Amino acid sequence: MIGYIRGKVVDVDGVNLTVEAGGVGYRIMVTPELVRPRGETVELFVHTHFSQDSIGLFGFQSPEARDMFLRLISVQGLGPSGAMKIMSGFSVEELRSVIEAGDTALLRRVKGIGPKLADKIIFYLRGKLPETTPGAPDEVIQALVSLGMREAEARSAAQSARRELGPDASVEEVIKHALRRGE
Repeated sequence: MIGYIRGKVVDVDGVNLTVEAGGVGYRIMVTPELVRPRGETVELFVHTHFSQDSIGLFGFQSPEARDMFLRLISVQGLGPSGAMKIMSGFSVEELRSVIEAGDTALLRRVKGIGPKLADKIIFYLRGKLPETTPGAPDEVIQALVSLGMREAEARSAAQSARRELGPDASVEEVIKHALRRGE
């Protein structure tokens, strides 16, 4: 299975990116904010989904987003496409809050999510999600955005810096490392 991919975007078709890595093009469905133009390098955490008639790759900004996607598709009646629609409408933290609050009205705003499925998502996932998602804190991302990075770029740079520096790194160290990486 493919868990992570870094490569150059060679084709864009809606929310499907074809990413070349190691001479092979991988077609990966992403959320709209992760769509990048041809020629740009992307880093994605990937879930390889096997169904009876196909294999699909789904790409995410962070391991936490991928984990949320996996939790969503564990709900009977919610497939990968529906889960991606939900992921497109909320950040991981927002979605966690919506589920923990039992806010079916917000879930129903997502096209294709009716009252029964919204209730089912809440029923199966409420109380089973991690309290907080580890990774780059909003403070780091906000600082990087204020210094001129796009939000998705800042999130990726901050997460990479966290991985390289470890969980004990200070906010300042993470920002400096992320800025050096972005140069």
